[in-house]
Amino acid sequence: YLPLEGLVDIGEQVKRVEEDIEKTQQEYSRIEAKLSNASFVDNAPPEVIGEVREKARLAQEKLQSLHTILGQFQ
Repeated sequence: YLPLEGLVDIGEQVKRVEEDIEKTQQEYSRIEAKLSNASFVDNAPPEVIGEVREKARLAQEKLQSLHTILGQFQ
């Protein structure tokens, strides 16, 4: 454990993480909307659907990590 008090502006870091959460949540929502679109799923090649599902998984993992980081600041 390394105390960061005085070395890092915690408020600024919280703001940065919150902004990243918002951006990633928007990206995740956009990806999920695409996967929920029956026309997309029916017409897209399986490789493309797999890539989009992987992007959704990665976005969800990133959101979990960002929430963990935010919790450590608070």
